[in-house]
Amino acid sequence: MSVNWSDEFPVPSTEQWVEEIRKSVKDPKELEKLIWHTDHDVDLNAFYRKEENSPKYHPAISNNWEIRQIIYADKIMAANQSAILALENGADSLYFKATQVGTEKEIDALLKDIRLDWISTHFDFEESNVAWLYMYIDYLETNNFDPAVIKGSINYDPLSELLLNGHFNYEEKEASKIFASVLETVHTQLPAFKIVNINAGLVRESGGNAVHEIATALSMLVEYLDWADQHKLDQEMIWQHLQFHLAIGPEYFLEIGKFRAFHILFQNLAKAYGKETIIPFVNATSAKRNKTMYDPYNNLIRGTSEAMSAAIGGAQNITILPFDETYRLPDEFSYRLSRNIQLILKEESMLHQVNDPAAGSYYIEQITEKMVDASWKLFLEMEKQGGFIASLKNKFIQQKVQIIAEKQQADFMSGRLTSVGVNKYPNKTETKTGEYTKVEHTDMSNENKIAIPLKPVRLAEKIEFERMKLESSSTVQKN
Repeated sequence: MSVNWSDEFPVPSTEQWVEEIRKSVKDPKELEKLIWHTDHDVDLNAFYRKEENSPKYHPAISNNWEIRQIIYADKIMAANQSAILALENGADSLYFKATQVGTEKEIDALLKDIRLDWISTHFDFEESNVAWLYMYIDYLETNNFDPAVIKGSINYDPLSELLLNGHFNYEEKEASKIFASVLETVHTQLPAFKIVNINAGLVRESGGNAVHEIATALSMLVEYLDWADQHKLDQEMIWQHLQFHLAIGPEYFLEIGKFRAFHILFQNLAKAYGKETIIPFVNATSAKRNKTMYDPYNNLIRGTSEAMSAAIGGAQNITILPFDETYRLPDEFSYRLSRNIQLILKEESMLHQVNDPAAGSYYIEQITEKMVDASWKLFLEMEKQGGFIASLKNKFIQQKVQIIAEKQQADFMSGRLTSVGVNKYPNKTETKTGEYTKVEHTDMSNENKIAIPLKPVRLAEKIEFERMKLESSSTVQKN
């Protein structure tokens, strides 16, 4: 005789669970803790059940990501050696970052012995990125590389310049004209290259939340598509050469939901433009905002959690910054550790062998759906303002970000938001005086600003810099 287990053990409803919880608490206010009010414009319950999760379409998310190693390239010879070591020890994507482009001899030295046709290579030389593009094309031709198979990107993103500096490097019309010219050059000469870079991670680094980041990324994409129309370019060029840069924040499950939500909204937006099957190319970089200078090895733990979030969420490239990047030029030891975080996730945890491993998790599915709703709502609000540039000019984006940024900073200073080694369990014998050699981005120009720029800030900076001042004054007094 078969047994109907559902009759023997009836499944309680959500209402019955809540009633049992209600009976177990002495103070009815305790029930309020069942709702978590996040800083990401979404409220989450303490538990979710199958009946609250109706099957919904999610795009296929591949988890076979590239391990992108950042290489600080101001010292050419050292950067080349670091790049070769990275490739020999597990990296399959390089990201060279420096303040300016070099001479032809320096380019030869930087890229010596690197097979650019075997890996994807990415460059960010700040204001020299356009000049670097043409020098790079010449380098490929001189060294007999087939341009058709060269993969990678140049971090050319005029809209992010506006976001970070409050102005374009040129007049707005001129900036869009140069963008169109650069896009045409890449499309004809480097067909597999990414040149339309959208760095919405700046919003997150400035204190904005995940919803702000997603909505801003979508709005920047629409702005670039409009630029293509203005200059009578085929929008297909945008889609073909498009790359997003998103920051990975510290909230493990929320970040997984963010990347999944971004995939959904990107494909929904792409369909509106007639693109039925396109997957966004996302480079996820561990956020600097929650990293610390004191007790820096804690940054390895933070980076590990963040790498997992991005991998499970479906990023195509993941860049984990070296743990000491907050205060000095990384060395080979810190480069190796940042790379090995991802190697362990791939070679030992096998995260790259399961597509969308978070699918079906009631909690993550709810986070994803709520972020989709909140981000799309904010995106539509930005479009009503007139789009990305208009939203910056009228301070719409800045005001949204400022509210969250100020709350985060206040919570950090009060200890409500903790950072081990800085505002919780600090090692008071640790000193950093004389070790801080980091050169931060500064924009000295106060002219031609058409918008208030965002300001990327680490949460720990104020406490850390005050602590260094005390160290310096203590050293002076002893002497």
